[in-house]
Order: sequence, then C-alpha cells, then structure tokens
Amino acid sequence: MKILIIMPRFTRSRGLCYRYDYPLGLGYIASALRQAGHQVDGLNLNHYADLEDTVISRELTAHHYDVVATGATSVFYASVKRIADTVRRNGAGVRIIVGGGLISSEPELMMDDLKPDYEVLGEGESTAVELLACLEKGGAVQDVAGIAYRSADGRFCATQPRKPILDLDALPLPDFDAFEFSKVLDHMRPTDNKYYYPFDHPRAYPLLASRSCPYLCTFCYHPVGNVYRQRSLDSVMHELETNVPRYRINVVLFHDELLSSHQDRVYEFCERFSKFREQLGRDCGWVCQMRVGDVDGDLLKAMKKAGCFLIGYGFESFSEPVLQSMRKKIHPPQIEHAVDLMLANRISLLGNFIFGDTVETQETVRTTLDFWKLKGIAGISLTFIIPFPGTAIYKRCLARGTIKDRLAFLYRLSFMETGLLGVDINCTETMTDDEHLLMKADVFATSWKYGPMAFPRRRHITGPDTCDIVVQCPFCATVMEYRNCQVLKAHESCETHCRHCSYRFFLVTPIGYLLCRVSALLLRLSPRFVRGMLFRRLLASRRMKTVAMKAAAR
Repeated sequence: MKILIIMPRFTRSRGLCYRYDYPLGLGYIASALRQAGHQVDGLNLNHYADLEDTVISRELTAHHYDVVATGATSVFYASVKRIADTVRRNGAGVRIIVGGGLISSEPELMMDDLKPDYEVLGEGESTAVELLACLEKGGAVQDVAGIAYRSADGRFCATQPRKPILDLDALPLPDFDAFEFSKVLDHMRPTDNKYYYPFDHPRAYPLLASRSCPYLCTFCYHPVGNVYRQRSLDSVMHELETNVPRYRINVVLFHDELLSSHQDRVYEFCERFSKFREQLGRDCGWVCQMRVGDVDGDLLKAMKKAGCFLIGYGFESFSEPVLQSMRKKIHPPQIEHAVDLMLANRISLLGNFIFGDTVETQETVRTTLDFWKLKGIAGISLTFIIPFPGTAIYKRCLARGTIKDRLAFLYRLSFMETGLLGVDINCTETMTDDEHLLMKADVFATSWKYGPMAFPRRRHITGPDTCDIVVQCPFCATVMEYRNCQVLKAHESCETHCRHCSYRFFLVTPIGYLLCRVSALLLRLSPRFVRGMLFRRLLASRRMKTVAMKAAAR
C-alpha cells in the first residue's frame, strides 16, 4: 500500500519552523511499515511556510495514497484536527489513521471529533502493520488488537488492548529521512534549546533506550502503556554507531522518562560510550533523565567523564504532602541531596517545581519556593500543574466538574501557552479560585525577582536572525562567548547554561531584564486585590486570544 505519514506542526505560529523537539513516534511507525513492504512517504508540516491545508492538498493532488496517517500528543490536537479535516476534504477514497497520546487518552471523543477511519491505541508499530495487512487483504478489522473504529451502524468499537512490545531490540531504527531530520540539524542554534548550550553549532540526536516508566505519577500519562521496558545496550550502541557519524551528531538526547533504575546499566553505558567517543575522534555529549534516589557521587563522576553534561529530574515539589499526593515516591531530603551532588560535580541540572496539586496550600507553596530560592535557581523551573488527558489528576478534574467540556479543554491546550501561567485550571481541593490566582501571582513574583538572568555585554549580528554574543554568568562571573545564537526581541528570553560552572540562567535583553525586575517589585508591593485584578485581566486577554485563534483555525 502507498502511505503518507504527516508530521503535525509543533508551533502555534504559522510558517516555516525548524525549532522544535524532534519526535520519534512517527519515525518508528514509518520504519515498521516500510519494513513490512509498504511504500511510505513522509510530510513534515513544520518545514513549509504555507498553510497546512495548502501543503496537504498539494501533496494529495500530486500523488495517490491509500492511507494517510498522523498522530501526536494532546497539546497538538488543533494541528492533528486540521490534518484530518483537510484529508477528508481532499483525499477521496483515502483512509485516515490517527494515533499517539491524543488518541489513546480520549479515543471515543477523538473518534467523534476527528472522524478518522481507524485509531491506533497505545504502542503503534505492530498494530499499524497488522491493521494495514488486514485492510490490504480485506480481513476482519475487529480481530486486530489495539484499534478503534466505527461499526457499520455507527457504534464506537474498540478491540482488545494490544500487549506491549517486550523485545524493543526487534524494532527497526526510526526513519529520520522521511521527515527531513537533516534540515532540523542544519538549523540548530545553541540558544534554541536548553540542551544545546555546550556547542555553537549543535546537532542533537533524539534516542529512546526504554519505553514507559515504572512509576505512576498523578500528572503523567504513558501513551505506550505502563509496562517499563529497556532496549539492550547492544541495540542502543548499534543505533549510535550507525547514526551519530551519519548525521554528524554532537549531542545525544535520551528521550526516556527514566534512563535506568539500575546503576550497573548506567555504568556499563558510560564505559561503552566513552570508547565510542574515542573512536569517533571528536566531542559528543549526552543528556538524560534520572530519579533522585538512583544517583550518587561516584555515578555522577562516571557519567560526566563519559560525556554527560546535563541530567533532568522530576522534582515537582519540595513539600512532603504534595509529593505523596503526586505518588512521586521520593522525599525532600533526596531532592536536596541530588541538587547538591549535581552542583558539586558541575553537571547541569534541570527540573521543575509544579504548583497546584490537589493538596497544595499556601504553606506547601512557601516550602517549595524557600528551597528554590536557596538552591533551585541554578536549574529548577517554576510552573503550574496541567491536567493532561489520561492522567489521574485529569480524571479528578472531570469528576469534580473543574473541566466541564473535554473538547474545549483540548482547544485550550492547543492554543494557550502552557508555560509558567499554565491553562488557568484550579486543580487544588484546598484553594478557592481567588486564592489559586494569588498563588500564581506569588510564584510569578518570586520567579521574576530571583530568577537568574543575564543580558549580552556585546553582540555582533552575523545573519538575518543570528548573532554572536558575549555574556557574563550571573553565578560564577565567567565571561563567555556564544556564537550562532538567535537574535532576541525585547520581550523574548531563552534558557541556557554557563559553559564553566554549568548553572542555568536566562538570556534576556536589557529591556527584558528591567521589565522582569520591575514587574516582580510591583507584584510584591501591590495589595492582594490588585494582584488578583491584574491576573484576571491577563487571563481574560489570553482567553480572548484563544477564541480568536480557534476561530481562525476553523
């Protein structure tokens, strides 16, 4: 069969974009289908300046396809919907298959709204291959595990869940070329992503060494199921030895939610990657995620020696009651110990404190902010909990009526920035909406007052949107030059790290620096009712923008 796989647009602004976290799911699907003998083409909407419907219509007119497939997580719902709508209007006789976390978390809702021919639920490789074989031979789709569809009489039908793929080594390597991965690499800049800072010309490779996670935090959803599985290190090293030289990679990004829960596996990887770097003959670093209870000083030294320059952790809170409510299975002393170890070993630290859990109170917020001001500013971001579809906290919001319209909430996820301000959902069971709003104002003010910022001491424009800058680290005072950086507008900032002490800071313009500091001062000095009024106006303006963007998308 001839199949077109469409990668959704990952930016909310229209137009050509190479600055996004490259996904792996559709690449794995493309490889599995090609290995099964199908003709597979890829279409990456991020790499076109035209509107999505124009690009898709042009592709469907130029070629005949039997199937169009796409998928993404819930925050890209709007783009997936535009794809499905456009294919239905312009692809007569083309079957539409949609998968990913967006579908697996809300299959019936998405069947009603997107109206695909078939949905792939959970892990997609085996399911997609079996489904297309069934369609090609005219078989009974109800016998294909892990899909959903409409019956002849219009009923929503979901087949039995598919068992997880236990032998991850058997999967082919993801197909990067189908989605123009080389173009992404050629456009990378050190300020595009917090993982790129060691290199003036980063070339970052996304890699999965495992799937899912052995833990079930209330705010996490695992589209590939809850069974944690790992690839063998032989398989991981084979991928690196194949693709790092091929794409001239200098940063390996492990996309795993957890690199490993066993130290011996990490030690073995460090040893093997060190040998690989020697054979490569040039610098190549790597980034991963770990749990605070799985690291110690010796392990961090081994990881740094092997090229690891940044580790992400799921901290989420420094309050014991909140951590218990989130089912984190970690404790504040472990967080503090991990932070101390990271700073002592000069490995860059990344993590989040997310406020607004169901048991969050003003006291728990203060506990977390006090620790952040003391040690966390070197690498921990402040943000707010988002009840993503499929998570335990999302289901609680539905049960309590906090989220009344699931489809409208998906639109909000798609069109509202989900950063520090969040999506204006009060998930707590301890705060009124006004108290929740004031809590956000306090977190904002703390972030703007204490957040480490630096602006360029010198700047040399080198291209239409690139420049070389000289900046002084706000922590160690080292003066460094970063080349090939983006040109920041007055209101823009980007997250980076010091190349000497490895601490994180925000690169801003002088105007941006003053705005943040003055805003923090005004927020902290304003009476509570004034802060509440300001945030209500801000949220109202964002809602108006969301409505306008939603109408334009339609």
